[in-house]
Amino acid sequence: MESAINELYQKAEQCYDEDGIPLTYTKLEYLESTGTQYIDTGIVPTKNTTVDMIFRYRNNQGSGINGVRQTSDYITRFYPVATINDSQFRCVFGNEVYYFDNILSKHHIIFNDENHHLYVDGNLEQTFNVNNINLDGNKTIWIFSGNSENPSSNRWFSSEIIYSFKIYDEGTIIRDYIPVLDKNNRPCLFDKVSKTCFYNQGIGEFIYKDKNFEGCDNCTKLNYLESTGTQYINTGIISSSGVWDISTKFKARNIANQGSLFGSTNGFNISIDSSGYKATAQVISQVRPSVDDFDDLKLHIETVNNTIQLNINNNLFTGTYQNWKYGNTIGIYGWGNRQQLLPGLYKKIVFSHDGVVVGDFIPVLDPKDRPCLFDKVSKTCFYNQGTGEFLYG
Repeated sequence: MESAINELYQKAEQCYDEDGIPLTYTKLEYLESTGTQYIDTGIVPTKNTTVDMIFRYRNNQGSGINGVRQTSDYITRFYPVATINDSQFRCVFGNEVYYFDNILSKHHIIFNDENHHLYVDGNLEQTFNVNNINLDGNKTIWIFSGNSENPSSNRWFSSEIIYSFKIYDEGTIIRDYIPVLDKNNRPCLFDKVSKTCFYNQGIGEFIYKDKNFEGCDNCTKLNYLESTGTQYINTGIISSSGVWDISTKFKARNIANQGSLFGSTNGFNISIDSSGYKATAQVISQVRPSVDDFDDLKLHIETVNNTIQLNINNNLFTGTYQNWKYGNTIGIYGWGNRQQLLPGLYKKIVFSHDGVVVGDFIPVLDPKDRPCLFDKVSKTCFYNQGTGEFLYG
C-alpha cells in the first residue's frame, strides 16, 4: 500500500498545472527573506543578461542587494535592485547608478533588456551604456542578497519579498522562478525552465504567503504558542518613529537569563529577566515576570519624545530612552537576527502604529497542522525562523 502511494506521488510530481508547477507543490504569493537567507541562481551574467523581477523591500536599512559584483571594482556591479537609504532603491549597471523612491512599495523592474533598457513599473527610465560595465568573472547572480567579492558581509543581505524573478540570456528565458512549497512543505523558488527547486543557502527560513490562503477558516485556534528558547518569529513589521501601542498576554518559562518578548535591532526592545521588565537595557519595572500565570501587558511608546509607558496587569510604569533607531523589522520571542531568544508562551500580541493596527497575531495550527502565529491584518501565517519546533496547547 505504501509503495503504491509513493508511486502516485512520483507520478504527480511529473504532472504540472497550467502554470508549469508540479501537482504535489503549493503555489505561494511570495517568498520573504528576513536578512539571512539567499538563493543562488547559478547564472553568471553577461552584458546581454536581463532580469525581470517583481519585489518589495520590507526593511529600508543597509545595502540589501539582488545580483552580483565580480570584483571590488564598481564597474563589475550587476544589481537589478538594491537599497540605498530609508526612502530610495537603486538599479546598478557597472558604473551607472539610478535612484528611485518609494522603497517599501511593490515594484516591477525589467533590468537591461535586449536594447539595454531599464524599465521601472512600466516606465522606460534609462538606456545603459555597455561600455560602463565589465562582467568578466565566474560569480553567479544571487536573489535576496548580493554575491560579492566578500559575500560573508551581512550588509549584502536584504529583508525583501519576491513575487517573481526571471532571467533572460539574449532574449531567451533561462530562469523563470515562482515561489512554492515543495512536496515536503519546504519554501523555495521553483524554476519552470529547469523544473528544479532552488532553496535557501543562508540560515533561518523564508517567510511566505500561500496564494490560496486568504483567511484562517481552516486553521485550528490554539490557546498559546510556546517557545523553548530557540524559536523566533519575524513579523515583517518595520519599526519607525511615531506612537506605538502594543498589547499582549504572555507567560515566561525562565527568567534566569535576559530574553526579549519582542523588538527590533537598535530599536525598541522589551525584554525580561529576574529583575523585571526592561526597555532595551533599561529596567522600566521591577515587577517580576510571572512564570505561573499570563501577564496582561500594554505598552505605549512615543519614539519622537523617547518615552515609554508599560502597564502590567493595571500597574503603570514609565521610562525614557534616548537612542531609538528605526527601519528594522520587529521580532517576537526575540529581536533582530534571533537575538536574546526567550522561552515563553503567547496568547496574543497586537501592534498599533499611530492609531492603526498593523499586526494582530493569534496562535493557530495552519491547515497543514503547522504551529504559527496568524496575523489577522495581513491574513498571513508567520512561522518559526529559529531552530526546533514551537510547543502549543
